[in-house]
Amino acid sequence: MFALISLLHGTIREGAPSFRFRTITGDADDDAFADYAIVAWADFSITGDHHFDVMRGSGYKPQPIPPEEFIRLHLGGG
Repeated sequence: MFALISLLHGTIREGAPSFRFRTITGDADDDAFADYAIVAWADFSITGDHHFDVMRGSGYKPQPIPPEEFIRLHLGGG
């Protein structure tokens, strides 16, 4: 499924970070997603999860943004 989505859209990267940034201490699963976003040079982490708030202004490129705001700002939804 991953390969098909990547082929169709070209916007998905698969990776396995070898370094742990430990940006989100409140939830290990969320921290893993943050690690992937950082090593993939993602612009955003689209999430409503408050654990990602520590990423705001942290110096890492992927900044958390709620889905509704992302849609409004980047997909013309409002």
